[in-house]
Amino acid sequence: MDIRHPQVEVTLNQFPDRIEVTIVHHADGPSVGLHTLLRAGANPMEGVDRVQYEKKADSSITRLTKFLGPHA
Repeated sequence: MDIRHPQVEVTLNQFPDRIEVTIVHHADGPSVGLHTLLRAGANPMEGVDRVQYEKKADSSITRLTKFLGPHA
């Protein structure tokens, strides 16, 4: 988090085959991945099938995906 941008946006989207949680942090620097913050745990993201990181303009985006049905 950046003192100039102390807020995050969290969006939950449900699709027929998956649920996605998108976390957007407005900042000039890159996002620190959850794997870095939670490195000590054996499986800190249990229940999450995919974690993606993206940088767009002045935002860092983390997307957590849980697949439903046969992919789960």
